[in-house]
Amino acid sequence: MSWPPFIGGAFMLLIAVFSMVFGTIVDNHRKKTVFVFSAVFTAVAFCLAGLLYLWLPTERILYIGGWEFWLFCGVILLGSIVEQMRSIALATTVTLLVPVERHANANGLVGTVQGIASSSPASFPGCPSGCWGWAGRSRCRLRWWR
Repeated sequence: MSWPPFIGGAFMLLIAVFSMVFGTIVDNHRKKTVFVFSAVFTAVAFCLAGLLYLWLPTERILYIGGWEFWLFCGVILLGSIVEQMRSIALATTVTLLVPVERHANANGLVGTVQGIASSSPASFPGCPSGCWGWAGRSRCRLRWWR
């Protein structure tokens, strides 16, 4: 069984489940409070993951059958899930700033910007890996650096 698709699937499933909860939270609380909570919670989770990385032996974190690996992945996954609350709050905040007749345009632009912002960081690291391979050997026919 391959584990990266399992972790990615868990991320997508949790986003789908918690989006309804986060939408309710965003609707019932001040947007600034939601922004601050999301940012602080995510920063604390990622700092905790960094401390776990420094504290636990690397071999144990890399062993997929150990509790260290799942704790490390779980903390990062939890921080990533809560960060999605900011995206929901951002969309509603932009809608509040735009006149009613322009809501469709504003929602479309917010969706476009968020889509590009979330796909670009995931796509660009794959380019060198695809070009040079995991071992770092240069198998790429394109010599863009010359």
